[in-house]
Formats: sequence, structure tokens, C-alpha cells
Amino acid sequence: MPAIRRPRRHRWVLLLLAALGAVVLYRVAREPRPAEQGVQVPAGEETVTARVIASAVAVADAAHETGRPHTRQAFAKAHACVRATVSVLDVEPRLRQGLFARRADYRAWIRFSSGDARVRSDQMRDARGLALKLTGVPGRKLLEGEEDAPTQDFVLADAPRFFVADVAAYALYAEAMAHGGDNGFFFGGGSWNPQRWRLRELYLDTRARRAPPRSLLQTDYFSQTPYRLGPSLYVKYAARPCERKRPARQDRTDDVLRRELEEELQQSDGCLELAVQPQVPGRNMPVEDATVLWSESDAPFVPVARVTIPRQSFASAEQDRFCEALSFTPWHALPEHEPVGGINRLRRAVYRELSRYRHARNHAPLAEPRGWCLDLSGGPCPEEPSAAPTPRPAPKPKATPTPIPAPAPEAPAEEAAPPPPEQAPPPEQAPPPLHLESRRH
Repeated sequence: MPAIRRPRRHRWVLLLLAALGAVVLYRVAREPRPAEQGVQVPAGEETVTARVIASAVAVADAAHETGRPHTRQAFAKAHACVRATVSVLDVEPRLRQGLFARRADYRAWIRFSSGDARVRSDQMRDARGLALKLTGVPGRKLLEGEEDAPTQDFVLADAPRFFVADVAAYALYAEAMAHGGDNGFFFGGGSWNPQRWRLRELYLDTRARRAPPRSLLQTDYFSQTPYRLGPSLYVKYAARPCERKRPARQDRTDDVLRRELEEELQQSDGCLELAVQPQVPGRNMPVEDATVLWSESDAPFVPVARVTIPRQSFASAEQDRFCEALSFTPWHALPEHEPVGGINRLRRAVYRELSRYRHARNHAPLAEPRGWCLDLSGGPCPEEPSAAPTPRPAPKPKATPTPIPAPAPEAPAEEAAPPPPEQAPPPEQAPPPLHLESRRH
């Protein structure tokens, strides 16, 4: 029997479709052309922000389950809230701004979460978040009405960039979500016209939704958006494992990330490195387009602090309630760490209004913690009244050895005397005990 052959024209059709797909993928994956590196606020942004707030409240209400507390509009599922210590390192002079101006230790809270507005199984593809709240941070903060809050927040996710560029695009996305789903945003409201599709945003959103990581402590987290660091520098933040490990996946249950984190912290401390990526003039590192990846080949991340998560047990109903009463926003910040760019300006209003709405519905206090105690009353932690960070002395330089003198030419050759032994610096004094404080993703 003769072999059956495909008509040659079918092969050409397949090749054409493959070439077309490659072109589309290239166009959606490539970075936009370089844009201005500074802050530029478009006209009418406040009006668009009000639309986003209304849509976000509608999404939160639609996700609410009767009989359960109201959750966050995004990153609703908390895997854990854990205690941590943030130790600021001795950094290079240009980075010594705000929180990083001097070496000090701060008590902190970390909330690990998943990105959906609903509490779902960990096995679903999703973004994962890390929100870090330092306590006992002196100085006036940027958030209106909470200028005296003793906290500094860093809000990170496991994708290095955001999936929409600006406030106008996010408003369309939020409105589509309020009307039932994101397909209306990505595909132009169901249009068959490919020119109305947002394929780049779809590509970035799909890449941000991942299978559950093997460990929340072995995941890289990124700020996605830029921030000031002092008067003249813009940076992005990242938190990365101090040491790379590959823990074995134990099961495929709905709450595997919480269970694995609890087992890890019962066996040993966790450690993350907080780092900054400084903007480089002349490179494609814009402030206003949150979809552009700042290349690490142009600007590597520089460590500025070490986050130590001591061995602990966090699985208690009281600590879970405390965790859900916390509010995280990048605008809980010193002026030296001001969030910049359209997406961050949007967060300022949206996070504040959604937090107020959620706390009012749950009849919960809207307050900031002052330490490691599970108390949001606004007073000091009962264990330790002081709210000051613990300064750590800078490392002392080693003594310079005495140089060996050269022998005089007229003297008989003798063996030069050895230099005196190098004096080791006195042992660094252990820092005084950290202070607890007390009083909010």
C-alpha cells in the first residue's frame, strides 16, 4: 500500500502559522522603546484613580464569602505572618539614605500570601507575595493621617515586573474584573479585532501566575515598581534567599505552602537578603512604565539589609487574626523611600481606601504594630516599652602592620626584624536586646 502523504500546501500553512506565532511572541515579549527616566504625572490621573477604587471595592465584595471576614482585594490568602529581624548593613555612601543611613536592627513582621482576590488552593497557578513591615522606625512617614506611624513597609511579589504599564491601563483591567473577569481587558471586551487585544499584558500576566514554589523561603521577590532612595536616586527592591536550597516537595494539598513553611521554621532559621537596584542614566529603566524589566546586567542588585526569620511556630488563630488586621502599603515610608511612578501613586489611594473599607466591615482596629506582640491597641508592647531601633556599631578597621625597614647599604647584611604582630581589634560588643514595640496586604 503506498504511503499517505500530506498535501504540500498543508505544510506551508503550518510553517506560515508557526512563523506568525513567532512574530507575535517576539512583539509581545520585547521591551518597549526607552522612555523618560523621571517622574511624569499625566493629566486626569486622579479621576482615573477614583474609577479604580470603585472597581476594586466591587471585586472585593464579589469575592466575599458570607459568614467569613472580608479579605483583601488582592493577595487575599495569607500563608503565614512570621516574626523577623531586619539588620541594616554597612552600605556604600550613595545608598546611606533613610532606613539605610546607619547600621541598626529592627523587629519586623512578614506576611506571605497568594495573589488572587479569593482564598484558593495553593495548587492553583498564582502570584506569591511577601509584605515586610519594620517596626520602631523613627521619623515622619508619607501616608496622610499616619505620619507618626512607627513602621516602614516593603511590598514585594515573585514577578520582577508588573503586568500593566500605568494607571489608565489598570483602570480598564479593574473595570473588566468588576464585570466578571480579565478576558474583557486582554481581548478588548470580546472583540475579534486583534488590534484591540492586549497581548503584551496577557503575556506578562500569564508569566506571573506560576505553580506553587517548593518553598516560600527559597523564592525571589521584587518590588516591581521604583522608589526614591534619597534626593537623586531611583531604585527597585528585591528580597532573595541568603543561601540557595532545593527542598523536596512533600504533598499537593491545598495549604502546602503554609505547612512547608511551618516545618522549615521548626528546623532552622530562615534568611533573606534585602537588596536595591539603582537606576542607571541612559539605560532603559523608566519610572512610569511598570512593565519594563530593569536589566541586572545594567544594574545588579546591591544588598542593604539581612532579614532573619528565627525558628518559631506561627500557626495560631490569634496570630492569624492579627495578621489579617495588618495593612501593608509602600506609602508607610520615610520620605527618603518615596514610591514613584503611576502604579505607586495609584496604590497610595487604592490601598488606603480598601484598607479602611475592609477594617470597617470587619469591625477591626486600623492601627500599626509596635513590635512582636500581637497587639494593635496603639500602646507599647507589655514586654518592653521602648520603641527605638537597636543601633549596631560599625565594624572596626584592622590594625595596619608596621612596614619592614630596608637595611642601610653600608651596614653588614642582617636579617630584618619581623614586624610586630598584627593587633586584632577588640571583639565587637553584642548589641543590647531589641526593644519590643506595639500598635497593619
